[in-house]
Amino acid sequence: MESEEESGAQLGEEIIDALLKKAKETDGNKSNDLIEVSVEPAEDQDDILLTIPEREFSRLAEETSASFGLKTPFVKITFDNKALDTIAETESSGDIRILANKDLDQDGRPVYDVKVKKGEAAVEDLQGGKAFVTAPYQAKPEENENAIVVYGIDEDGSRKIMRGRYDSEQESMVFRTGYFYKFVVAHNLVEYDDVEDTSWYKDSIEFIAAREITQGIDENNFGPQHNLTRAQFVVLLLNAYQVETAGAEELDTDNFADVGETYYTDHLLTAKALGIVKGVGNNEFAPEREITRQEMFVILYNVLQLIDEMPEEVNANELAHYFDADAIAEWAEGAAAALIKTGTIEGYANKLMPQATSTRAEMAQVIYNLQTR
Repeated sequence: MESEEESGAQLGEEIIDALLKKAKETDGNKSNDLIEVSVEPAEDQDDILLTIPEREFSRLAEETSASFGLKTPFVKITFDNKALDTIAETESSGDIRILANKDLDQDGRPVYDVKVKKGEAAVEDLQGGKAFVTAPYQAKPEENENAIVVYGIDEDGSRKIMRGRYDSEQESMVFRTGYFYKFVVAHNLVEYDDVEDTSWYKDSIEFIAAREITQGIDENNFGPQHNLTRAQFVVLLLNAYQVETAGAEELDTDNFADVGETYYTDHLLTAKALGIVKGVGNNEFAPEREITRQEMFVILYNVLQLIDEMPEEVNANELAHYFDADAIAEWAEGAAAALIKTGTIEGYANKLMPQATSTRAEMAQVIYNLQTR
C-alpha cells in the first residue's frame, strides 16, 4: 500500500492503522511483501524527514513481517523486517526519524546521506538487518556500466564498496547496506590484458573486479582460464557477499591444520566457524587443491543459506533430469538440487559434471548472474 505525504511528514496512528489493515486484507504482510509510503520534498529541496511515533513504528515491526519503504523522487529506501526490529529495539525513547538528503560531490557525482534516529540515538548498525536503496543515476557516455559502484563513506572517511549494481532500465543504482553512511556513486573500472572485449566472461570479470571481490593473478592479468582452488573459492564468495571475517582471537574455533598464515587464513577460519565449510577430514581443508563443481555447489549453497539469500525457485527441474546425476556425491545432492531449481546452476549439455574443476571466469559468471538478478 502506498500513501502520499508532504516533506517533513509524520505517520500517525491513523495512517499506520490504514497501512497495516490494507496489508493484512491483501495478504501482503509476509517477509517478501512491502508497505511503502511516498514523500515529496519541498520545492527546490533534495532532503526528506519522515517522523513515526515510537509506538506506531513498533507496530510496523511487530504486526507484520513485511518490509517498510520510503519512496522519494531522489531516493527509495526499503528496510527489511530485521532492520525494523533493530530500530524499534534501540535503547532510546522517542520518535523514529528517517532523514535522507541528496547532494553533489566536487566531481558532480551524487552523494546520498541517510540517517535514522530513535529519539536522540543514531541507529548506525542494523545488526543483521538490511536497507535496500534505489537512487536515480544516469550513466555517463564514457562509463562502463559494470564498473559503476556505490561507496559507503563513514565519519573518518573510510570507503567501502556496497553490494549493488547499476540498473540501466531504471537508470538507477540499486544497492544494500547494513549500516548508514554517506553513499557516493563512483566509476571503478579495472581492466586486464587477458580479458578481451569479445570474451563471454568480459562483463562478469569487469563487475567483480570493480567491486574488489577478487584481484587478478598479477597486476595486468586476471587468469580467466586458471582453475580455482578451494581457498580461492571461499575467499571469492565471502568477499562477494561481504561476510565479515575474523581471526582466531575473535572466534572460538581452531583453524584447519593445513591453512597456515596467508591471505585466506581468516576467510577459512570464518567459513569453518560459520559452518560454511567442513574440510576434507583430519581437520584439513586442502586449500590449494583445485575445487570440484560439487564442492562449489555445497559451499555456495551454505553461504546463500547463511545470509538468507537463496533465490526463489524459477523452474521445476530435478536433479534426476541430468544424465550424470548418479555421479554426484550424496553430501552434495541437496545443494545441487536446490541450486538447480533456483536457476543458479544449469550444467552443460544436460550434464552437471560434478567431479570437474571450474575456472576463475566460470565463477565470476556465477557471482555476476546472482548479483545482477
